[in-house]
Amino acid sequence: MLGRLAASLLITISLVGCSTHSKKIDIVQDCLEQTAKIPHDHRADNYFQTPKQTAKLRKGNCSDKAAYLQYLLKQKGIPSKIDVGILSLSSFNGTYHMWVDCEGEVLDPSKPPKGFRMKMSKATEFFYMSMMNKTYQQQIEELHQRIENGE
Repeated sequence: MLGRLAASLLITISLVGCSTHSKKIDIVQDCLEQTAKIPHDHRADNYFQTPKQTAKLRKGNCSDKAAYLQYLLKQKGIPSKIDVGILSLSSFNGTYHMWVDCEGEVLDPSKPPKGFRMKMSKATEFFYMSMMNKTYQQQIEELHQRIENGE
C-alpha cells in the first residue's frame, strides 16, 4: 500500500536531477519505504538523533525519521528539506510534527498517533523560526548541518 501511495503522491515531482520521471519516483519511493520500515518511537523530547543513529537504533520519532529520509534523499541527489507543523487532538493541542518537503511534495515517513490531525498543511520558515524557542531552532539548524556533513 505504501508503494502505491508514494507513487501517487509523487506523480507531480519535477524531473530535475534524474534522467526520467519514473526513475525519480522509484528513488523517492525506495527512500520512503526504507524509512517506513523503522519502528516509530513516540518519545517526546528535544533531542534529535542523527540519521546514522536512527539507522543503528532502528527506531525514531517523527523528527528522527524525517532527518533519516532527508539524508537518504540527499545521498541519491534529490534535494529536500525538513518542515515542521502542528498536530492537534481535542484533548491536547500544539505538539510539533516533522516531515520532508521534496520539491514541493510532502513526504511524511511517520504515521502520526491515532486521533491526531494536521492543523497546518505546511509550516513556513517564518512560522517555525518565530514560534519555536531558540534551543529548538539551534538543534534543527545543527541537524541540517549534520545531514549536510553526511553524519
